[in-house]
Amino acid sequence: MRTTQRAEQSTGKRSSLSRPAEGLRISTYLHVVESEDKAGFVTGKMLEGQIKVLNETFAPHGIQFVVKNVTHTLDTKWASATRLREKDLALRQGNYEELNIYFETGLMTTEGSVIGICSLPVEDPVNTGINGTSWAIYDSCHVSPGTMPGGPGVPWISRDDDKDKTTTHEVGHWFGLFQTFGGYSCTGDGDFIDDTPAILEASVGCPKGEDSCPDQPGLDPIHNDMDCSSHDW
Repeated sequence: MRTTQRAEQSTGKRSSLSRPAEGLRISTYLHVVESEDKAGFVTGKMLEGQIKVLNETFAPHGIQFVVKNVTHTLDTKWASATRLREKDLALRQGNYEELNIYFETGLMTTEGSVIGICSLPVEDPVNTGINGTSWAIYDSCHVSPGTMPGGPGVPWISRDDDKDKTTTHEVGHWFGLFQTFGGYSCTGDGDFIDDTPAILEASVGCPKGEDSCPDQPGLDPIHNDMDCSSHDW
């Protein structure tokens, strides 16, 4: 799992996040946004379980996520993947170096909908804003609660096809990582990390031994959290 390599190499992301010898601690804010028919769906145990998975995944790289606050909002319109800027303006906490994750119940119900989305870094968030507002205000990740530990999954993806790693994948984007299959090409830049084997498209299920780019070194990187394989290894 190389969800931190690009973060360590990049000077464009939260550049002051130079990792000290004792490791990197990321202040994290969790926002539960539920529709009226799903009130109380996301439990404290699910939130604790998700942070545990996140910390276990990033621990080998000296990164720890420390929860500073949890908010709960009951709003059917906000519980969907829409009105992101409106939600961020109202709920986001901390500065650009601090992570905000929203768990929205509306991302559980619509087939074909996204189960996660996260902002990529910009070099100058203050001057890369929208309508005069700093980009740091809109810096956030949004994840379906169905993919959390203890969650039921989502209608079009089975529980085993996620293994609680959707949040890990999205936080990888927050650090500046791209999908392994970026560009959908065997000869392009892919995820811009030199030692990631080329892969033609997103993995489906658990295709062990798959080699979608046989003329390039290595098998498809299905164990990389920035792919979309099932994690059922």
